[in-house]
Amino acid sequence: MSIKRSEVMHRAATIWPLDGVQYSQGALRNGWRTDCSGYVSMCLDLTGVGWGGANTVTFVTGGYVHEITQAELLAGDMVGHCGPGTEGDGGHIVLFDRWQDSTHAAYWAYEMTGGLGPLHRVIQYPYDGVGGDWKPYRYAAIDGGGPPLPGGQWVSVRPWPDPLSTIGGIAEHFGIADWHLVWNAAENAGLRAHRVVPEHIQPGDAVWVPAH
Repeated sequence: MSIKRSEVMHRAATIWPLDGVQYSQGALRNGWRTDCSGYVSMCLDLTGVGWGGANTVTFVTGGYVHEITQAELLAGDMVGHCGPGTEGDGGHIVLFDRWQDSTHAAYWAYEMTGGLGPLHRVIQYPYDGVGGDWKPYRYAAIDGGGPPLPGGQWVSVRPWPDPLSTIGGIAEHFGIADWHLVWNAAENAGLRAHRVVPEHIQPGDAVWVPAH
C-alpha cells in the first residue's frame, strides 16, 4: 500500500515523542523496533516485513527501497549505510527531511540512534563524515515523486516547560513573529477543531509550522 510523503513526515514527527523513546534493537513500540530501521519502518507504515519492521539489510534485499541520487532526495526519502553486511550495529538509516540550505552540504533528518530518540537534527551529507557505503534511498511505495509539502514541517508538541510546549513557543523557535500564522495555518484545521484554543494543546499533538 502506498503512502504520501506528507504522511511519512507527519508520522516521523508525532507518533513517537521526540527525545522520548529509548533506543533498542530488542524492544518494540507500536509494533516496531525502537532502533533506526524500526523507526523508519514506522514512519513508512511498513508492516508484515519481519519482526518489528525491516532492517538495514532487508530494506535493500527485500526491495522495499531503491537507490536514488543525492539531487533527487525529497522529504520522506532516506540516507543509509544499508544492504548485505550491515546487520546489527553494522548499518544505519535516517529519514531525510529537507536540505539545510542551497549548498546541499547538510540536511535535516529524523533518526533513532543510541540513547533517547527520535532526534530531529542537522546531518552533514552523507552522514557526518562517518565511513561506510552511504547512499540515498527511496521507498518503493511512496506516493508520487514530487514534494507534497508546500513549505513547512510537522512538529510534535512537547511537555511544559519545553519551548515547543505552546503555539507561541513553537512560532518563536522557528522564527515566526506572529504565532497566529502557525495556529491559523490550513493544515492545523483539525487541531483547531479538536483543541478549540491554543492554550488547550497537549504534548504529542501535531502542529504544522509553515515556512516563512
